[in-house]
Amino acid sequence: MDRLPYVVTYALPEARCASDNAPYPIVLFSPGVTALRSQAAEKGPELASHGYVVVGVDHWDALGTVFPDGTHVQNPTSADMTVPGFQDRVKDLIFVLDELARWNSTDPVFAGRLDVTNVAAMGFSWGGEVAPEVCRIDTRVRVAVMLDSYPSVAPVCAYDLIALGLSKPFIGMYSAGGGDSTLFNKATKDAIHFTITGSQHLNFGDYYWISFPGDLVGGKEIARTINAYTLWFLNKYLKGLDEPMPNRADYPRVTNFRQK
Repeated sequence: MDRLPYVVTYALPEARCASDNAPYPIVLFSPGVTALRSQAAEKGPELASHGYVVVGVDHWDALGTVFPDGTHVQNPTSADMTVPGFQDRVKDLIFVLDELARWNSTDPVFAGRLDVTNVAAMGFSWGGEVAPEVCRIDTRVRVAVMLDSYPSVAPVCAYDLIALGLSKPFIGMYSAGGGDSTLFNKATKDAIHFTITGSQHLNFGDYYWISFPGDLVGGKEIARTINAYTLWFLNKYLKGLDEPMPNRADYPRVTNFRQK
């Protein structure tokens, strides 16, 4: 952790919002259990550089949250994955989307620049269960991106999602264990499911360089794969771009690829 002050990023505070090609599609990001909104610290700027507004959320189970006035809130409770906790996370993303709609009318930076009816929900681990549920119930959310999520594995929280499936487009990327194919099996179209070989669960968060310091090259390759397929998927379904899917020859870690 002593290396963190030396990490260089391309994200800037108080940056002006571009106006060309506005309004921009939105990506709501839900992190893993007890994790923070900074779990989108790499994926967020990557997508933003391609014309998306990415919004990361600290849920009730976040280890800690620092507010703009400097107030720090530490999570005082255990963060067990429960149905009420899951539903609270879902409400978070819907609340944030409602606030973005308000910003689109009144905020000095984002007014007129947010396409609040052209939204993706993206999540890692438990957040990858929250994302498709928000997509299922909110008409503004058109697609879901799931990163190593397991909605049908105990503790099961997304009962309705599992029972009804997701009829909107979604992509699921999974660690070497193979992932949860429940939603894919129920889908009839616009669904993608694949495994990234050599990956572990924490490779799908943006802290892989802390979790796997001995395999930075592998971690970067896994991140490159996730970013490429996420961008292609969002461009296709949110921007309507007719781009070829990333060539699997360029991403050799992609295996067990299935598409409907």
